[in-house]
Order: sequence, then C-alpha cells, then structure tokens
Amino acid sequence: MRGNFWNYYLPNILFNVFEVLTIIGLGLVFGLDLWQVLSIFMAFILNKVIWGNSLHYKDWYLCLIWSCLLFISYYLLAKINTTIAIFATIEFVFFSKISNIKDLKSVLFWGGNNLNLEVFDWVKYNQDNIKLKDYENKLKELDKKKYYIFKYRFREFKTYKQIADLMDIDAQRVSDEIKIMSHFIEFSIRLDD
Repeated sequence: MRGNFWNYYLPNILFNVFEVLTIIGLGLVFGLDLWQVLSIFMAFILNKVIWGNSLHYKDWYLCLIWSCLLFISYYLLAKINTTIAIFATIEFVFFSKISNIKDLKSVLFWGGNNLNLEVFDWVKYNQDNIKLKDYENKLKELDKKKYYIFKYRFREFKTYKQIADLMDIDAQRVSDEIKIMSHFIEFSIRLDD
C-alpha cells in the first residue's frame, strides 16, 4: 500500500490540487469575483458527484487543457451573467452523463492516449501475426501479470477497470502497463510489418 501511495495516489493528489488552483486562477484572470468562480466550480463538482460522472483524459496534460478550456467557456458566460454560467455548467454535466460521449472519443481523443487506441485496433485485426504471438509467449514466460494484462486487453478486449478488478490491482498500473505494451507493439512489431 505504501508504494501505491507514493507512485500513484500522491501524484494524482498533487495534480488535482494544481488543476483546481489553475481553474480558480483562470477565473480571477478573467476578472471575475472569487464568489463567481467558486459558484461555478462548486456547481460543476456537485453535479459530477450527484451524477457520478468522471469523464477525463488519462494523460495529465490533456486533462488540464480540457478542464481549462471548459472553465474558460463558463467564465466567459459569467462575464455576461453568473446564473447563466451556473446553469450551463449543470446542463453540461447532466447531458454528458446521459449522452453517449464514447462515440466522440476518436474525434476528440477522449479517453487518453491515441496510440493505445490505434494499437488496440491493429492487434484486434491482426490476431494471427507471428511477431505478436512471439511477444505474447515471451510475456507468458517472463511475467505472468503482464501476460494477463495483455491477454485480457488485447485478446479478450476487456476494459482497464475490468482488468483491474479481475487481477485485483490498481487501474493506474493497468493503464501504465498497457501504455508500455502499446509502444512496444507499435515500434517493434507493427511498424516492422
């Protein structure tokens, strides 16, 4: 547990604090009063808690860019009318929960690393590739955990959360391992074909 805290939880906590301070700072840069900034921010957070919506990029810099752009739009509305900005915030969170946002992933790169998606699609349609099978067999011999992450993701098409639950490991570790595998597959197998 101690290693998980230092490797996964502490960086996430620090990033979230930095992101919140950046979002609040943006509101102040736009010349809004602190109460306006906090009202919009709290409306956003409360609605995410109520609707259980946690859409975000897996890469920290994309998450930060998306959050900043989203809140800049709210702050611009707040320059016109704070009530309208709060309602727009509530409406966005509500509709992002009930609509099928996943369909926009390939257009807007939602869900993180685009390379992982390209590699996933390539592996899906090249299941019989000799080099890919060799890679899988080497994983099986050398590291059972990595092998099962590979198998569940690239052979059985399970989600990161399903893999984490099946293997009783942190979802961030699953994401990190898949990112490493994706890079290896892309540059050592796919591009060599």
